[in-house]
Amino acid sequence: MKNSLSVRRFGAATALTALTLVGGGVAMASTASASTVAATSVSASASAEAVVTPDGDATGCYSVLYNFDELTTSTKLVCVTTAVAAVVNASAAYGHCVFTMSGLGVNSRVAVAACTFAAFN
Repeated sequence: MKNSLSVRRFGAATALTALTLVGGGVAMASTASASTVAATSVSASASAEAVVTPDGDATGCYSVLYNFDELTTSTKLVCVTTAVAAVVNASAAYGHCVFTMSGLGVNSRVAVAACTFAAFN
């Protein structure tokens, strides 16, 4: 029986999701930057431009998975994708992370802890 979710398909889907979310984040960041520039040109007392910083951090996710002996190439990819997607929407990235980690066979409590670090650290 052939596994319908092969590693290559999973990797391609994860990379496509990351590119889509990052592309949306870049588009939103440039729009926010443009509106900030317009606002600062109108008001001389406006503060400096807001800097977009990611909420997540993949290293915390790695640490949790390593401590519970669940760190694999696939789970590393999920950590990185979650940290990148957290720039756009941390809650959605967290949900996607927990769902994907559970699908990879990671213990649900470990997945929740790792994804919390990846999305909200």
